[in-house]
Amino acid sequence: MKMIRQNVEGCVLIKNDVYDDERGLFFEVMNEEILNNLSVPKIDQVNISKSKYGVFRGFHYQVHNKLTQFVTCIRGEVLDFGVDLRKNSATFGNIVKANLSETNHDTLYFPPGIAHGFLSISKESVLLYHVHGSYVQEYERGLNFLSLDLDMPFKPEIINKRDSSWPNFDDCEYI
Repeated sequence: MKMIRQNVEGCVLIKNDVYDDERGLFFEVMNEEILNNLSVPKIDQVNISKSKYGVFRGFHYQVHNKLTQFVTCIRGEVLDFGVDLRKNSATFGNIVKANLSETNHDTLYFPPGIAHGFLSISKESVLLYHVHGSYVQEYERGLNFLSLDLDMPFKPEIINKRDSSWPNFDDCEYI
């Protein structure tokens, strides 16, 4: 496993060790060493999202009850993004971008205070999330992706009403 620091303070791209042979492959997505290295006390939930080609989800985050996330693509391919909304961070407003796919087996780590979004660029994509913290609807916030300068290969084809109605970066609630 190799951890590569990103242009957003605290964000890390984890290059997972993959063991491949005639049977197929194996890789460990989460372990105590990863949690300790990133000072994450525990995983509270494990989630899966499935998206069609051209779907953009996000940007999502929580205030007060902030979430820590590890995101791994286990089917297909996505462009994964994080935006630093921590107003006292040296990288406030910076955007991290990573290609996550079932073939590169990478994981992107988002510390608390980072809004997360992604674009599905394959016929179908499945993301696996390891999350520290709990979803609390009243603390959920979002950020409209159109207010950011995102490097995407095409305009998203599907975005739900809720995600398209989030406030712009300048008007959203910072952490």
